[in-house]
Amino acid sequence: MLKRQENKQAANHNTVTEVNISSTESMEHENNEINHIDVDMMMTTISNSSVETRITQHPIKKDAECYAKPETEDVSLETDKVTVINLIKSDSELSTMTGLQSFTLLNTIVEVLEKSYPKTFEKSNLKAKGNVIMTYMRIKQNMSYSALAILFQISPKHCQRIFVKTLGMLKITLKAMIDWQSRVTISRNLPNYFKGYEDVRVVLDCTEIHIQHTKCLECQMSTFSQYKGGLTVKFMTGVSPLGSITYVSKMYGGKSSDTAIFNQSSLIQLLERGDAIMVDKGFLIEATCQKNGWKLYRPAYLRDKQFSKFDADNCCDIAKARVHIERSNQRLKVFQLLSSTVSCELHPLLEDIFIVICATVNLSSPIIAVKNFMHNTVNTPNESIEINPG
Repeated sequence: MLKRQENKQAANHNTVTEVNISSTESMEHENNEINHIDVDMMMTTISNSSVETRITQHPIKKDAECYAKPETEDVSLETDKVTVINLIKSDSELSTMTGLQSFTLLNTIVEVLEKSYPKTFEKSNLKAKGNVIMTYMRIKQNMSYSALAILFQISPKHCQRIFVKTLGMLKITLKAMIDWQSRVTISRNLPNYFKGYEDVRVVLDCTEIHIQHTKCLECQMSTFSQYKGGLTVKFMTGVSPLGSITYVSKMYGGKSSDTAIFNQSSLIQLLERGDAIMVDKGFLIEATCQKNGWKLYRPAYLRDKQFSKFDADNCCDIAKARVHIERSNQRLKVFQLLSSTVSCELHPLLEDIFIVICATVNLSSPIIAVKNFMHNTVNTPNESIEINPG
């Protein structure tokens, strides 16, 4: 009996061992099949990829080599760079972004700058065209340097340097577009609205621009405007009956009156005896006009409860003539930098900015149509663009 039990246990042990061995062999066979399938899938993926891959043994790289950027990364960024210059396609888009009415005007300004300052734009990444567009976008849209840096893909400090430098060059180049016109030019090109005012040489008006508060108390006192109720600076502009800006004064504080600005301006040296000036009620310059032999057209003040017939007709005629001149001043406020509060950093540049804007308005389309002039032959200053370098 004992021998029979020992024989059965030995047989069972052999069967269990055989089962374990066979199961182990089957698991190894399955693992080999799985590994074989994984290798096949990897090889298939590698062979189907567009990049040729070679399996070789490489030495261990140093940390500097592992974290080094590939050489192709910078190249791809340069080739894929898209700036706002490439996105402006039409004249309307250019006018919306910069205030320049056409690409013809833009290319003319760029060409003159390149001739006047050939060495300035040689090393510039944006070239002259990009610098001019950025400068006008800063003025027209009142965009910050950080926003311009995103659009032009350069640093904000670089944008600031480009704006300040290009603005100075534009001021020197375009200042000639604000030209004092002779009597003969004005008399040959009088609009119908100035019938009865043929002797008017210039129409005067003052423009106030809000500025940011400064820490200097003296500056706050000189720039506070009671009319605007805040800190402002003032420019006096002279517009000819043609509708073009012919005179721009220096910058004054908002505290200065229109009369004081006129008496201190260089316009007194430009006017001749026998000329007429058209102003609004803020200019109290009767004594100065009588002293120099100038005629003054100004709306009458209401002294009684009602205007006389002569005063009422005179006010209506002056208003009809001035309304078209006001359109020229309104074009200045299209540039949002002038219609908003100017930051302190731009205070030293405001005079140059205002001159560039006035010259740009003169280079735009004429305000008064040719059919509204008294004579058939009209030589408006905006029909042909000729900018003399320097």
